[in-house]
Amino acid sequence: MGARDIAWLWVLAYGAALTAFAARIAFLLFGIAGDPPDDPALYQRWSRKRRWLIISEFAALPMFATLAVLGAAKGWVDPVTAVIAALISGALGFAFFLHAVEAIVRRRLSIEERG
Repeated sequence: MGARDIAWLWVLAYGAALTAFAARIAFLLFGIAGDPPDDPALYQRWSRKRRWLIISEFAALPMFATLAVLGAAKGWVDPVTAVIAALISGALGFAFFLHAVEAIVRRRLSIEERG
């Protein structure tokens, strides 16, 4: 796999993750409590929370694309599977990814779940 192929695969994986991310973030922002509160203090908190939700999730998209391309470049998965993996990662989001990593680390270190 050449550098040009890797670059195109990264763009495709990023686009796939971005598509799923846009659908999920639109649901989160507009599907549930989309109307802003009337109180100015609550409105500031509401808008700040929404802004940081978008920033934190959007910042994870390059990671999803890079992980997908890494898997394809190393030969672990084929390129189509890599793009689909980026799409699914974008749909699930960064919090889901962190929770999965936490579960794997806990299992490897034999740490029990907190109740």
